[in-house]
Amino acid sequence: MDVTVIVTAYNVEAFIDDAIESVVRAIHNDENIKVLIIDDGSDDGTWEKISKWKKASNTRIIRQQRIGLGAARNLGMGLAHSEYVMFLDGDDYLSDYWWVYIDKIVKHKKPDMIVFKWQSVYENGDFRDGPYALPTIDHMSIACWNKVYKTKVAKRFAFPEDVYFEDSGFSLLVWEAADAIEYLPNVLYSHRHRIGSISRKKLEFEHNMGVLKGLADALSFQAKIRVEIKSVAVEMIFSRLMNSLENHHTVTKNQMSELRNFYREYKLYIFHFDKGVKHFFKHLLMNACIEFKLHRIINVLFSTSIIYSEGRDDS
Repeated sequence: MDVTVIVTAYNVEAFIDDAIESVVRAIHNDENIKVLIIDDGSDDGTWEKISKWKKASNTRIIRQQRIGLGAARNLGMGLAHSEYVMFLDGDDYLSDYWWVYIDKIVKHKKPDMIVFKWQSVYENGDFRDGPYALPTIDHMSIACWNKVYKTKVAKRFAFPEDVYFEDSGFSLLVWEAADAIEYLPNVLYSHRHRIGSISRKKLEFEHNMGVLKGLADALSFQAKIRVEIKSVAVEMIFSRLMNSLENHHTVTKNQMSELRNFYREYKLYIFHFDKGVKHFFKHLLMNACIEFKLHRIINVLFSTSIIYSEGRDDS
């Protein structure tokens, strides 16, 4: 098996060494593993640290003008010629034995996609919470990085560019297209919980709704698991909308209209009776606000804490 690990980095000088070292120390100069490191226009000391790996075995480094995470990952995908590909953010890191587990399952199963568990850690690397990811489409985690993809399948798709949460639909698309998916119950990825990361920023509505671009691709893909994709999409949209409201960003009538048009186009007015009464009524209320563009009501309801906000995976 050969695999390309695409490491994307932007202003992560305090963490990039840990990320790269977590890849190379597990592969023991195995010629079948390529490490592609893309510096997306960092203006701190990230590139200087990446440059130290220029002559390392199996490693290729690229520095470019700032183009965004989605575009950087697409660049990496275009340069990958291995049988498999996987992603690593420059402030995260892999477990010491990630390659042992992945190599074994690929040799025996040859799947189109592998999903493995991940955990959340603080900036200093101490365990925070998790692990996350289960072998179902609604619990595999939306991020692209706790997975391994067969390159020829992954290259059928691309990450949306110039938006936040650009990977919101990518894993869903590969899941839909994959003929064989395997699951590893091992924690192979550690995701840093950083205040400055995109998922922790106090983002406004238009930034949070970057998820719509990726979800539109996944919802347009013709597959047999349409109901499951809709379910995941609704949960993701609701999570990002709650992020805007929790951070006291007022949602406007025009923004609610945008969301209503998206819901109508992809027929997302669905309900879950199996997740509890509180979950059902929360989504019922949100659906009503979206359909009738009740932006004032949703803003007031949340500001007075009437809407129940659950903990969630917002990776």
